[in-house]
Amino acid sequence: MEDLESRKKDRSPNFPFISLETAINRAKAFYEEERRGAAPVPRAAKHWRYSPSSSGLLQTIAALKSYGLMVDEGSGPDRKLRLTEMTLRILLDNRPDSLERIELIKRAALNPTVSSDVHGNWPDGLPSEDTLSHSLIFEKGFSPPNATRAVRILFENQRFADLYQSDSLSSFQTRPQDDNGHPIGDDMTRDADWDSADPPRQPVATIGSPPKFYGGGQPAGTDVRASVATLPFTEQVLDVDGRAMRIEFSVAPTEEMYEFLKDYIDLRLKVIRRKTASTLPASTSESAVGETQPT
Repeated sequence: MEDLESRKKDRSPNFPFISLETAINRAKAFYEEERRGAAPVPRAAKHWRYSPSSSGLLQTIAALKSYGLMVDEGSGPDRKLRLTEMTLRILLDNRPDSLERIELIKRAALNPTVSSDVHGNWPDGLPSEDTLSHSLIFEKGFSPPNATRAVRILFENQRFADLYQSDSLSSFQTRPQDDNGHPIGDDMTRDADWDSADPPRQPVATIGSPPKFYGGGQPAGTDVRASVATLPFTEQVLDVDGRAMRIEFSVAPTEEMYEFLKDYIDLRLKVIRRKTASTLPASTSESAVGETQPT
């Protein structure tokens, strides 16, 4: 009984145990065998070279579901796994520097609740590993070992999905950088349960420049102004003061793209409100509290 209570106390919040890049590679292996169909869990285990009783299998399934790459069909003995439409659009979009694919990868990286919260707290880039680990342990309730794993995955996902939300990379100055100012990370090691005889994984695709409205560092040699000027789908709206705002797409916008845009705007609103609240003078805050007290 005491061991059960102890495990409950040490349990960390749900967070993928593999990076997004690895999860997409797992999804690719599943697609190569099942295409758009669903498959029982034991068959998925075979695709990923896990035993049906492996804890790594359950963690892989949970990770793909957390990123929004996979869903369940049925339950119990009839349970099957299927790739989501978002996953198919990521895997099958072979257009060079497809902005739609880039945005879907960003959406997958931010899909886990912890990930969206963390990037909402640091919209201009993740802080140092020590600061991020401290936040996960004391604000999110992670155990120290799980916080260490989560920190590594968060940094890997930020690099892979290019989750820069500001042109400033000052928050990465403590990490090694290449000539273009991008953080350099070690090659990701595989999880212990993955069969060492498996062929080396291949990158799914090269991530190109993110759309202008999202912000971010650009690869060397990319003329963003020229690429934006040729975007065929443009929407222009006016705010209450008559100021124009323009949203540009490289392809006809889909429902998923608008959903991602909505999620991004909600995230930015949370950040702005949090910053506004933190800059309010103490007297103003106390005054506001006082006004709400019953007389």
